[in-house]
Amino acid sequence: MNPSQPEAAAAQRSGELLDVLRALSVQAPGALDSAAALALRAQADGQVALAAGAAGLVVLVEHLQACLYRHAMAMLGVLTAVGPDAAGTGIEGLLAWAGASIAHDYGVLPAWPPANVALLMERARGAPNDVSLALACALGELCERHGEDAEFELLFAQVASVEQQPDASPFWRGHWAIVAAWHLYAFSKVDEARERLVLAQQLAAEHHLPGLAAVAALQRARLVECSSDPAAALALAAQAAAAGDAASTPLWWADQADVRCRVALLEGDFHAALGHARRALGHLQMSGAWPGYQVTYLVQEGYALIGCGNAEDAAARFQGLGEMQLPRYLAARLRCLADLTALIAIGQRNGWGALPDAALARAMRTLRELEWPGVLPLLPLHIGEIFCQALVQGAETDWVRSAIRTRRLAAPPGAPETWPWSVKVRALGGFEMCNDAGAVRSAEGRKAASKPLELLRYLACRGTEAASTEAVARELWPGDGREGRQKAFEVTVARLRRLLAHDAALLVQDHGVRLNADCVWVDVQALNDRLTEHEHSPAGSSAAAGALDAALKLYRGPCLTLSEQTWALAAAERWRARLAAALLREARDASVDATQAREWTLRAVSADPGISSHVAAPATHHL
Repeated sequence: MNPSQPEAAAAQRSGELLDVLRALSVQAPGALDSAAALALRAQADGQVALAAGAAGLVVLVEHLQACLYRHAMAMLGVLTAVGPDAAGTGIEGLLAWAGASIAHDYGVLPAWPPANVALLMERARGAPNDVSLALACALGELCERHGEDAEFELLFAQVASVEQQPDASPFWRGHWAIVAAWHLYAFSKVDEARERLVLAQQLAAEHHLPGLAAVAALQRARLVECSSDPAAALALAAQAAAAGDAASTPLWWADQADVRCRVALLEGDFHAALGHARRALGHLQMSGAWPGYQVTYLVQEGYALIGCGNAEDAAARFQGLGEMQLPRYLAARLRCLADLTALIAIGQRNGWGALPDAALARAMRTLRELEWPGVLPLLPLHIGEIFCQALVQGAETDWVRSAIRTRRLAAPPGAPETWPWSVKVRALGGFEMCNDAGAVRSAEGRKAASKPLELLRYLACRGTEAASTEAVARELWPGDGREGRQKAFEVTVARLRRLLAHDAALLVQDHGVRLNADCVWVDVQALNDRLTEHEHSPAGSSAAAGALDAALKLYRGPCLTLSEQTWALAAAERWRARLAAALLREARDASVDATQAREWTLRAVSADPGISSHVAAPATHHL
């Protein structure tokens, strides 16, 4: 053989592989079958590099198209037989690694070593653009599964120049956009993920790529629209699944069921979510997908079990998933999920206040180390309760507060003052308010702000309990007619929202108006919560003592001390009487230490001398 013959043979092999790549890139009918046949024929002919390249390409495309793993097992056999050393360093080797790296990471190709992302992308610099994009799709998924954000950023920067080239096919650009979206979503960059998925949909529509269109729509529905627009998510998923059928595209049907599961979880319909999760797993079994591919769907089933009140079973399942052959990062997340779910099980069984300090602190530390503020994304109420208790116990408070802000979580009932509230209002012992920007002081002296502030005071003395809009209007604008009062009320509500710099802080609905308990902390409401806890605890118990002590810390003085309006004076007397009743209840219990009872009473009287007339006789019960 003369020296040019090996080069000619290599060029011929590369040409065959590129022809197959082009056919796949336009979703030509039978292209995947032809690529699989090429891999088997090349292996039989001893053209091992070509066999590995074609096999790797088939594995990758079946994985990206996410509809059916029809050729994967045979192609894994080819890759195992060839091995990484014989795959070569040309485009055959790059495409072989594209499929092999994914298969190895899912635990179904142990004969190949883990991929070196940086080295492979360096080797891809001189390759055809579609080969580089195909390899990037595989390596980008590895970055997501291993939590390698810095490495992904380098990969993203390199691919940015490749995908802009005229010969970069829409097929590979679209699939790269989907892979990038998954990574961005994993790091809580939801808006950027949406942009990439919309781009994939646009490429599919412009270039008539129905398979890409279905996958992009399903992933957009799963990752971003479920939370922001559930109806749109369901419509996207239904349209995408309708492009296939349960026999030839079972994974699309699994994804549609997964979307329905996610929407049901967010709507709190947990039994429906469990049914959808199990239907998704049924379709998954029909697809021939690798065991590791099922993890995401099994996690959704676990979320549904938590919502159904069966967190103990969910924790056991998460623990089992964490012990599978998975990337260390994913396994660590699953173990953390198991720990959090065990805490939820305690909360469901014994109440959220019963969470053990050490286990909660360990879970919060792990979340911080994993950089995982988006944990339990479809169970905001449950993670809200966990974060709430972490703040109460002082566990990783800075990180927890940041995670709450990032996710815009609604505050659970009874959330502490340390929750990152959008607005805080104090009415006990004086009147103060602050928002995200800090204390709101300058508005106090402006005449234009007097009515909005009066409305805020009126509402604050009720905590977050709703007041009738008609009753509010009569109290604040007694001399105006009904129409005049209503107009003044509407204008004042708008001004108060501007003053608070948070529209959602004030809710006007069902002929009532109130401060929004999801984002506004009011010391009066906190006092009410503690006094209610005291009333529901046995007199003389540690729970009753703790609730009363917390109430006394909140009670800095009479409600709206400087206000002379009738409604303000009535509110002051109402809260004074509630606190006095709690003091009397403890003072009359024979098991309460006399010194403790006297100390509580003195603290209350020191804050509000008016309490003395309510507790004078009982206060001396133990003296």
